[in-house]
Amino acid sequence: MIRHDAIDMDDTEVTKAFRDWTIADASDDKLLEILRHLCSESVPNEEIRHRELLRGITINHIQMSRMFQRLDEMLKRHETALIKSLEADAKWIKWFAIVTGILTLSLVMLTVILGRIAILDIMHSGF
Repeated sequence: MIRHDAIDMDDTEVTKAFRDWTIADASDDKLLEILRHLCSESVPNEEIRHRELLRGITINHIQMSRMFQRLDEMLKRHETALIKSLEADAKWIKWFAIVTGILTLSLVMLTVILGRIAILDIMHSGF
């Protein structure tokens, strides 16, 4: 809901913000204030009505660009945290694989030794 009493801006201020391109550095609250002004004021002159529409689209573009920038920064932080977590997990998995390999090799050697002992016992028992 637009509160007309909260809008204390005039067309010259909006025009100056676009002419000087200070609109690009305006705070999010200031952009909303300008949008409220653009949406609440009538534009009886057909020659400038399109200008007001383009200003609204420009503000929307600025807001969307900022949102994408914030999302990109957030995704980079999450990506960095995920990479660190995966690196730590990979370290433990590597050590687990090494220990499992050593144990498997030990069991194979033990099986061979026990099998050889069993064969030698069978051969010595005269079977």
